[in-house]
Amino acid sequence: MLNLFKLKVWGVAPEFRPELMALDLCDFDKLMLSPSLGRPFKTKPSLELYRLYSTEKKVYFLKRSLPRKSSVVLRDMLRWVRRGKPAHTEAFHVYEAAQTLKELGIPAMKVVAWGEERWFTLWPHQGFVLAEGVEGEEAIEVFEKGTKAQRLALLKDVGHFLGRLHSMGLFVENRLIDLIYNAPTSKNCLERRPRLTLIDLDFKGITLKKKEYNATEAAKYLGRSYYLSLRCGHLIDRADLHALMRGYRDELRSHGIQVPPAFHRAILQHVRINLKSHFKDAELIKMFPSAPDEISDDGRLVFKFNTSERLRQLSLQGH
Repeated sequence: MLNLFKLKVWGVAPEFRPELMALDLCDFDKLMLSPSLGRPFKTKPSLELYRLYSTEKKVYFLKRSLPRKSSVVLRDMLRWVRRGKPAHTEAFHVYEAAQTLKELGIPAMKVVAWGEERWFTLWPHQGFVLAEGVEGEEAIEVFEKGTKAQRLALLKDVGHFLGRLHSMGLFVENRLIDLIYNAPTSKNCLERRPRLTLIDLDFKGITLKKKEYNATEAAKYLGRSYYLSLRCGHLIDRADLHALMRGYRDELRSHGIQVPPAFHRAILQHVRINLKSHFKDAELIKMFPSAPDEISDDGRLVFKFNTSERLRQLSLQGH
């Protein structure tokens, strides 16, 4: 009887249907429940990530949103009701984000299939999203293993990319691990400009502001992205930050937008706010720079060595 109240909504991109049929995955239950996919390569609470290979050696990534605790679902439902939107699984948010970015012409992963099961049409029970793998290098690999020149070139391109998003009123919590990087293949950078593609999307981390630039939101999201990079252990030095902001300013200028005064200080202030909110470490907050000129210029460290080491320890402890 309960099945009468279960609603399964799903879709497959027409051009990928034959390939999914060949893999025997052109079905909601097989993509959501099939044990034949093996073990996930990454798991989180109520979330599984799988890497699939087709007969043509293409790579796909499957994200499954599993049933969550009733209290968590109710909290999300109330939050979305207040915003005038229905609650959804994280997998559906990924699909929605990819469609939003596609409509705006922003390079993002291509969704092959998506699905969601809802109880009583309101309760998001479980869901999935299947995306095509993106060619290129992971931006974080270039940042960590590339030369200093390669790292600065990457961060300048990241600045251009974020500037383009912000000029359209699109604000994203972005980390280097969320980007795929295609380095230039010729010396003519204007003709073959490096391309960055967003992956591992989550619509909860994306905000649209009437498709226009908003300096307050821009500083908030740049600060949040900087903080998330620190949490991941990616310590950005002064030269790195200057390269990123140079690309960001240049991109905004190309759209007729000027970065407001004290913009850099506003970004760092938002980093401090995030640190204070998540780490509760008074010594760390006190030592964090409040201005760009206070950022350490030795190697990869943002603060004095002991502060950076303290941040790493807190990150490892799961704070």
